[in-house]
Amino acid sequence: MVWLAIFFWAASPASAATWSRQASPNPFPQQDVLVDVDCVSAAWCMAVGSGVNSANSIRGFAARWNGSSWQTVSPSTDAGLHDVGCVSSSKCFAVGQRVALSTGHRLPVLLRWNGTGWTSVALSVPAAQQYATLDGVDCGTSTSCLAVGGTSNGSGTPFHTLAYHYNGTSWARLTSPNPSAGPAGNYFTDASCTSGSNCYAAGTAENKTLVERWRGASTWNRLPTPSPRAWNTFRAISCTSTTSCYAVGETYTADRNVENAFAEHYNGTSWSTRTFTASNTSYLSGVSCVSASTCIAAGGAGQRTLAVKHTAAGWATLSTPNPGVANYFQGVSCWAGPSCEAVGSYTTAASPGGRSLAARYS
Repeated sequence: MVWLAIFFWAASPASAATWSRQASPNPFPQQDVLVDVDCVSAAWCMAVGSGVNSANSIRGFAARWNGSSWQTVSPSTDAGLHDVGCVSSSKCFAVGQRVALSTGHRLPVLLRWNGTGWTSVALSVPAAQQYATLDGVDCGTSTSCLAVGGTSNGSGTPFHTLAYHYNGTSWARLTSPNPSAGPAGNYFTDASCTSGSNCYAAGTAENKTLVERWRGASTWNRLPTPSPRAWNTFRAISCTSTTSCYAVGETYTADRNVENAFAEHYNGTSWSTRTFTASNTSYLSGVSCVSASTCIAAGGAGQRTLAVKHTAAGWATLSTPNPGVANYFQGVSCWAGPSCEAVGSYTTAASPGGRSLAARYS
């Protein structure tokens, strides 16, 4: 059973915690965009994204927070990076996509951070697939991680989910579910793990919300989730236990003219839609929870960054930095407090391609 509540987020009451923009690196001349961040402590975070160099080529972009400043630690790769998951300051995995120059096919990318640099991890790619990407990764333990995304053969056939598991030594592709047989297909966008054998993968199935629970090996169970409108997708998910997950994304009207951010909560039995924003062009692309009732989600509304905080009292909108003409949060990572790090990008007249954006909530 699911229930739906539609209301506007209230403005946040005055509190000690506020968002403050941080100086962030911009190593590429054409574009620097950060799309996700994972923090193992207040003094150590890893953020990833993509940049465009002077030759107009996409390059992987990574930056590390050392407690006082952000430093560029980009891998030598032509891949755009979409997500990062860290178990320590010396062990992270980043996922994304690159274009094979010989064929033009788009291939999934997985990189490992060892504390000093990045190395590429070889992946088995489904046969005859012209498009494959990894969009989410999370680790339940230091020896168990899940990476998820989607794949298509590029000839108009539906997308299929894609998943890989790390067992502490190597990565192997999993058989993953595809509950919809419709033309829009199935796609995973993010993952959240609460243990080495319990993860949740979120995304979309035939324009409806999708959450699948992974229980080890190739055991998956779909969790019934509400789909408020004609077009719906989850962009991110954060679970603190088997009885509490929050998934966020956007939902569209049938004519695709109205895009609203929304969040859904899982209580261990069922999902409930918690809210929409008032803006006609808003989304949430990141969420991070520190307890069953305390989460922060980040995204954009119009051309302004958006951050909303959930506590036992409900959702509240937070005041956020907007340094440019167009401003977007993409990823967020929180720890006790909560204190959080959010990353994204902004544009100016001088930098229309985008500059990196980082902000601390504390």
